Amino acid sequence: MRRADAANDRPEVTLPHEPAPGGAEGTGAADSQLAEPLRELAGQPAEVQQRLGYADTLREICQQPATWRETSRDMVQQGPRLTAFLR
Repeated sequence: MRRADAANDRPEVTLPHEPAPGGAEGTGAADSQLAEPLRELAGQPAEVQQRLGYADTLREICQQPATWRETSRDMVQQGPRLTAFLR
């Protein structure tokens, strides 16, 4: 997940292979590993990411695989209800 950046209280990216604070899993992208260019960007300090304007985008990219899995589980669980509604 994310950890707070003390300098500006904005979330800092947690790499997929890093355990998130509190023992929770990381961003969920560990299954596919980050591509080297993303790894390089994620390896920069939070203040550099913010100054260069990519911290929020990088965080969004890293959380997408977990978000997709969650959405998929929700759709499978709600499938019968959605099917009935659409008929």
